[in-house]
Amino acid sequence: VRALEPAAFVDSTRVAGRLEAAVRGDVDAGIGLRLALPGAGTIRADVANGLLRGGTRWAFVYEP
Repeated sequence: VRALEPAAFVDSTRVAGRLEAAVRGDVDAGIGLRLALPGAGTIRADVANGLLRGGTRWAFVYEP
């Protein structure tokens, strides 16, 4: 039995202690798919867009 599920998310980050003095933050929103394979793990595919600085990022992850 396999399960394919959609996902939606919003995440944020704040980075300090960089070479530049300014603290930097960003917020992303995205969507993805999760494919669960019993006994084999989960495959994730996500795409997110930066809400403050723009840019699109893709992520593909296997979780055993």
